[in-house]
Amino acid sequence: MSTETQFLDKWWQGIGLWYNAQAYEKAMTCWEDASRENVCDDKISNLLVFLAGCYLDARNFVKARECCLRALENRWDRPTAFLATGEYIASYEEDDTEHEPWKEALRIVKKAIKKGSNMWVNPYQRPGFLYRPIAPKQKHIYEEVEQPSWCRSLETNSNQILNDFKDLYKHGKSLAECPTHWPAVGSGSHRDGAGQHDGSVLVGDWREIVLFGSGGQPHLAPFTTRLLQQYAPDAIDLANAGGGEIIFSVLGPKARIQPHCAGHNLRLTAHLGLVIPSRNDRCQIRIADDWRDWEEGKVLVFDDSFEHEVRNDSNQIRAVLLLRFWHPSLLTSERHSALESVMKAKQEDGLRRCCPPLPVPNCWVEDRGMERTNCEKCTRTGHQSIRIQKPSEFLCVCGLSINQ
Repeated sequence: MSTETQFLDKWWQGIGLWYNAQAYEKAMTCWEDASRENVCDDKISNLLVFLAGCYLDARNFVKARECCLRALENRWDRPTAFLATGEYIASYEEDDTEHEPWKEALRIVKKAIKKGSNMWVNPYQRPGFLYRPIAPKQKHIYEEVEQPSWCRSLETNSNQILNDFKDLYKHGKSLAECPTHWPAVGSGSHRDGAGQHDGSVLVGDWREIVLFGSGGQPHLAPFTTRLLQQYAPDAIDLANAGGGEIIFSVLGPKARIQPHCAGHNLRLTAHLGLVIPSRNDRCQIRIADDWRDWEEGKVLVFDDSFEHEVRNDSNQIRAVLLLRFWHPSLLTSERHSALESVMKAKQEDGLRRCCPPLPVPNCWVEDRGMERTNCEKCTRTGHQSIRIQKPSEFLCVCGLSINQ
């Protein structure tokens, strides 16, 4: 039996185990054996990237990295290179034993750029989903002259915004302490939305009140709400579309937000400083390789798709009004379609980990596994509805052929 035949036999054997027996670990063993055959074919990189995702789900980060490295192997220009690089980064970011995963992520993307990959523009800009049409136009910090005009309106009315904040804060003992009656960031109990898992990068206490977006309660801050509705409707539009909430954000004393990147690059972030510790105590934000201070009553605008972190080494809280708004390089007409494409890509990224690549591409099976189509007989969809009768012949669990 030729090496090529052995390779394909093991691949199809794994497909049968995956779909017919739901014996996922045994299927992975078959594919790992197949991937070690001496076959020079770009298709093997598809299989390795899928295996990497399986190992990530199983929290076997060492094997996930091995698969990613083999998928790349000096071929950073492969169509699968962006997926392989993303899984490679995830193998560090999801590994609880890694103390500084962002350093590995930065190293990986720098290497990809050096190897000639055109998937990345800046190694610090590593959002989960990069909207490429605007990526080359992006910068990480926007100085005052580059900021939207409504930022000046926020600054002019910062005292009244601060009063709204203090009314919400009043149950706290003092402005030196975190408002423990506020929801904790990342708790998931008060919202879904773009920042649901922000708590995963937190060391210390971080609290929030959401005004617009998932879990929003605009009535809690009446003056701020009216001001935003008048001057920053684009920020409210983005929040209501699911692209990022508008919140009062309080970071506790001695707390840190570890380096991370936002989920997409369709927005900018504005912080209006409300309660800021003295500059004698370090309380700063780093965006890419720039450290910046906040100022009370002043707006800081940056692109959170670039790596950023926050340190509050003081004994005081840091409080800001945090807004996300549409990136200025996006045409108004493309905003919602771009966000929909990002959300669809995020959904398909999860589904892709359940749909192994086939030795012979089959668009009908791919569409069923990715939940783009339903069975005409039983209406089932997804990978669990798929069965394989023999190579290249697939059925729905109800018995109707998928190859049509």
